[in-house]
Amino acid sequence: MQFLFVLALSLFLGLLLARWADHIHWPPALFLWILGALLGSWADLTLPSSVWFLLAILTVSLAVFDVCSRLDVSRWRGSFVWALLLVGFFAWAVLAHFTFSFKALGFVLLLVCLLLGSDFSRNVPKGVGRFLSEEALSLSALSLVGSFVLLGFLERTMVPVWLAGFVVPLHPFIHDMMVGLGVGLLVGIIFLKWLREGLALPFSPILLWVCVLGSFILAEILSGSGVLAVATLGILFGHGFVKGRTELQEFTRSFSGALEVLVLVLSGMVLKISFSGRFLGACLILFAALLLARFLTVHRMNLSPREREVAVAFMPKGFYSGAALLGLAVLGPGALLPWLQVAWGVMLLCLILSTGVWQDLTQGKLF
Repeated sequence: MQFLFVLALSLFLGLLLARWADHIHWPPALFLWILGALLGSWADLTLPSSVWFLLAILTVSLAVFDVCSRLDVSRWRGSFVWALLLVGFFAWAVLAHFTFSFKALGFVLLLVCLLLGSDFSRNVPKGVGRFLSEEALSLSALSLVGSFVLLGFLERTMVPVWLAGFVVPLHPFIHDMMVGLGVGLLVGIIFLKWLREGLALPFSPILLWVCVLGSFILAEILSGSGVLAVATLGILFGHGFVKGRTELQEFTRSFSGALEVLVLVLSGMVLKISFSGRFLGACLILFAALLLARFLTVHRMNLSPREREVAVAFMPKGFYSGAALLGLAVLGPGALLPWLQVAWGVMLLCLILSTGVWQDLTQGKLF
């Protein structure tokens, strides 16, 4: 019963802090991030493993489907590949001393995917606001799907590899990806057909989540990538011409907003953050590298000096980042935990930096 008390307490405190943060025009995720770390150091949340797996699968499936269903692939900004490479270089330089192996290189790429994620749900039609909203969707999709695809690759190829003879058994990984794509396409085509013929309209919200969770579970049962199956289903749903698509997207968005408080608090609790000197040093250096990467990337955009300043400083984190951290912490190997803790610390610094822009945004002083 202790874990039920801790869950109820964390949800109650999280709701109070989120309401207070909205009142003072601060990012609610900042307070929820810190609350999770404090509760994690104070209380040992010993949930049954089945409950953790259920929470991880639910939040990851919801987050992946939500972001992929709203993703506009035609607006993907390829210049952010330069940011990816630059942050990856600095991440490797700072954190490679954890373990020098092929697995460490994969963990670095996974860490980079996590750091690039951004949560900005407002739809702004022009200027830097449009740039930030487009960036948030594309990078959140890259962060969520890319991190779990890399995790699947590492789990399938976790063997000693020398650069002189780079031979990796790729066929298990390719099998995972093909099964995930196939399951997502099959479930997506059937679901869209039901929607177009009006067969699923009375129960469409329930049927939608049956399809989302069913595609994830079915792909995993068939030794495939459940995340890729849900991502494929989300892209098909987002680009298909069906009745009630906007209403269903609003339903998923509302549901994810309700889960955000619990997910952000639990992600900090499960990671067990320890504010040691080594941890703080790695977080600060990686944060500086991320700022440099964003500056070099935004400098290439057609924005005014004020808009570039806002774009560099505004890196909010929220439900998507929390879902990725929680899912990787529960579903990933134990060796990944130190890297996720560093990612959590860098995300906290991003939230702190974004506070000033967030206040101007919520008070109508921007855009």
